[in-house]
Formats: sequence, structure tokens, C-alpha cells
Amino acid sequence: MRLPDFLIVGAQKCGTTSTRINLERHPHIAFNCGGPRSRELHFFDRESNWARGWQWYARHFTEPAPMIGEKTPNYLQTHCIERMHKTVPNARLIVLLRNPVARAYSQWNHFNQVPSASASDWRISSFATALERFPSLLRTGEYVTALSDLLNVWDHDRVGVWITERVQQDLRGAYAEMFAFLGLESHPELRFAEHHRRRYLLPLKPDDKHRLEIYYAPFNAALRELLNDPLPEWS
Repeated sequence: MRLPDFLIVGAQKCGTTSTRINLERHPHIAFNCGGPRSRELHFFDRESNWARGWQWYARHFTEPAPMIGEKTPNYLQTHCIERMHKTVPNARLIVLLRNPVARAYSQWNHFNQVPSASASDWRISSFATALERFPSLLRTGEYVTALSDLLNVWDHDRVGVWITERVQQDLRGAYAEMFAFLGLESHPELRFAEHHRRRYLLPLKPDDKHRLEIYYAPFNAALRELLNDPLPEWS
């Protein structure tokens, strides 16, 4: 039975769907089978799926491609790291990080518009109220916490971190880097695009933006030190 060679582990609303679609255009890459409803397997983050065992997970990887991957952006959480390392210790991990202020607003905006029963609780007209009601809106953007834990157990050369704003500015260059990270050559005829970009119904209010900038300042400072990267796009 086969397990994935690489995982796109997060973070939510940082361009992971676009990354999967664009990477899958490479002739040597495939992702887990099962159709659109199982594109995100949620094996390491959901207790019900983790309880099914690695054999259940492996049954989703039947494609004959030289390299096969999976994308679930919820995996960039501390409790998933030990499970991933136990199951796929040699896998390469792709991490995308977006300005956490924009990421939080994007997540609320997304779930506030999605017409599904599971998202109905998110239908709150005030972003400030949503921040109070759903701690995960803030917590997901505390990237340095989970990333530090990840780098403490994973071989550093198997963890690739990309800044979403840079990927958007240079799609061809960014995906060439990702292919190289996966040990593949890029193909000049490949075309890349951004996907699932959702229009905001309202702009982010200055007061909410300022509040989040203050909240994330210490986390971003620690992340800059961890990555040795000034992250000018977030300033």
C-alpha cells in the first residue's frame, strides 16, 4: 500500500487549493483519488478518521504517478505533527503562510458566504463578533507556534515554506521552486493561475485591521526570527 510522498499542510486560506491545482498540472504529480468531496482527507486532524488507521488513509493513494500528494490545510496544527511523523516520516511538507490579518478576514468572509449547513454558524454579519465567537479565526494565524513544533521533529530539508503574497506575485517562479523542492524539473509549457478567490462583500474595517495587527505583532516577530526572513509583505 502506498502513502503520500508530500503533503500540503496549510495554512487555511493561504492559497493551498491553488497550490494543489497548479502542482497537479505537472505530469509526474497526482493527488489522492476519490473525487472532489475527498480532496481533503482530514486524516491527521479528525479523530474519527485517525481512528480508521493508516490502511484507510493509504486506500486513497492508488494513482500510478511517480509522486503523489495530499492537501489538507488543517494539518498545520500541533496535534497533527506527531501523527504525520509517525505515519509518513519521509514525506515532504509544503507550508503556505499569508499575512495573518488578511487570512483571518478571508476565512470569515468565506464561511460567511458558503451555502452549507456546516457553515451556518459562521453567518455573522460582524467580523469583530466572529473573532470573539470563533477563537480559531485568530489561532490559525499564530503560525510560529505550530511551525516551531513542526521543525523540532521534522527534517528541515523536508519542510518548504512559501509566503502566499510572493507566490501570487510570481507564480512561475514559485512553482518552479516547489517542483525543485519535490525533486522534479519544471516544464516551460505549464501554465499556472490562482483559484477560488472570493470577492469580499465588505472591506476590512480599519479598527478591526489595527486590532489584528497589534494581536499578531509578537507572533510575526517570532516567525521572522524563526525563518530568518523580514517578511516585508506583511509590514
